[in-house]
Amino acid sequence: MTQAAAAPSPEYITKEIAAEMLGISPRRVLELATSEKKLRWKESYNPDSHRRQTVLSLEDVKRLAAERQPSTALSAIPRSALPQLAASSTPASGPAPESRPFDAVPPCVRLTVKEAAAYLRIPEQQVRALIASGKLPAEKVGHTRVRRRDLDAL
Repeated sequence: MTQAAAAPSPEYITKEIAAEMLGISPRRVLELATSEKKLRWKESYNPDSHRRQTVLSLEDVKRLAAERQPSTALSAIPRSALPQLAASSTPASGPAPESRPFDAVPPCVRLTVKEAAAYLRIPEQQVRALIASGKLPAEKVGHTRVRRRDLDAL
């Protein structure tokens, strides 16, 4: 009688290496392994550090990395080229005077007091004073929120 060959045990890697492969934090890797059960894992003893460590199946990490690959056309563009791409798509009328980082934000969006202060380039206390005086309408939804169009009207 011949014995059947035992299936090779999967290779295991540390959670830090898995996090780097997946582009997420080691804590999120552990969440995927323990609560969402998307990765096989086990505790292993590391003789170098004399500590136990969590190791994950390399096969499962590779599978999950393939699933997480973005399928959009923008994924083929290097991140370093995105600002140049955005700049080339601006209208030929020239740059806007004093462009703000919030220019892409629609006017119906509600900003926090901190964001409103950055948008107006004034201190937060001054924004709060405008709200308290009634010159700037605001809503209390968790934090105080201000519409961008109200900021533009000032």
